[in-house]
Amino acid sequence: MSASRWLVSPRFDLAWFIAPLFLPALLVLVFPELVAHAASQPDWVWLLLIVGVDVGHVWSTVFRTYLDREEFAARRSLYLWAPLLGLAGGCLLYSLGAMVFWRTLAYLAIFHFVRQQYGFFMLYRRGEQVSPGVLRQEKALIYLSTLWPLLYWHAQGRSFNWFVAGDVYRWNLDIPLLLTGILYGVLAALQLWRLVRQWHAGSGINWPKQLWLTGTALSWGVGIVLFDNDLAFTATNVLSHGIPYLALVWLYGNRQEAITPPVHRYRWPALRLLFRPAGALLLIALVYALGWGEEALWDRLVWREHPEIFAALDLWLRPAAEDMLVWLVPLLALPQLTHYLLDAVIWRLHAPGTVWARVLLPSGGRAPAARE
Repeated sequence: MSASRWLVSPRFDLAWFIAPLFLPALLVLVFPELVAHAASQPDWVWLLLIVGVDVGHVWSTVFRTYLDREEFAARRSLYLWAPLLGLAGGCLLYSLGAMVFWRTLAYLAIFHFVRQQYGFFMLYRRGEQVSPGVLRQEKALIYLSTLWPLLYWHAQGRSFNWFVAGDVYRWNLDIPLLLTGILYGVLAALQLWRLVRQWHAGSGINWPKQLWLTGTALSWGVGIVLFDNDLAFTATNVLSHGIPYLALVWLYGNRQEAITPPVHRYRWPALRLLFRPAGALLLIALVYALGWGEEALWDRLVWREHPEIFAALDLWLRPAAEDMLVWLVPLLALPQLTHYLLDAVIWRLHAPGTVWARVLLPSGGRAPAARE
């Protein structure tokens, strides 16, 4: 297997892109009773999964966008209008009802999560020569690996939710669930058959792509279908999404310094230190602090669910009045909403004016090692 299939190297990709798909799901499978008896998430789990990874990865987007001077200048209108329109749209939706707002945000999040799995799949199959028919089958397979569990959720219902109770619709979808399940199984069997044929023929197997396909199916299947448990869903969902995203943002910043001539510069030169191996922990600490601040505002002003963590802030932050929520909730959700809106654009390989692919893959698919 050619090392060029990996975005960085087998060690880096397996640790930061592939393992988050497999390890949480395998731990849930190995310790089902422990997961089942966890009626609610302990505070330390919430601080790790939600504050650290889920909210933290949202804030990491600023290093790819607003803190990148050249990138911001190249897409100034996008970066200024996205949050403004997001806030206006959020206030409008909330004025129609809180559930209208939360359902819309939930389905934007679902779209965002599904597209990330497809995006990494496309990165890992870059330069691969396969027939159009095989490519269509593999694209359908990566989408079904996420969409079939989601269809199961809509058809069967789950005890967990995306943001708030009832934000994911419940419909009678038994027949579509059965038909798409059959298609999913057929495509998975065809993929396995092709893999076995390649193995016996001694031809090169694109292991990163195969692992990404398998890991996506495992993570989404375990977290949504096999277990009806909030902790199982949160662990598989958040870690498999947030850790690869954080790693991609770090890798992008790390690779910028290797480009000649440099294409981007941060607003403050010291920020580039965060994207060296020694600065990675500082980057994590920084996005964690931003996430903690956001969640502190959410908890004290709106949810009031974690008094043990945020009670000291009660002197300054009191629960918001009901009539304030129509603008306060969309405002607090704005980092997340902006993340969803921008993410649909900034990582597109063929978006006009984008240079991110040249930064991340400067040698046309043979990505160099991360800089020390």
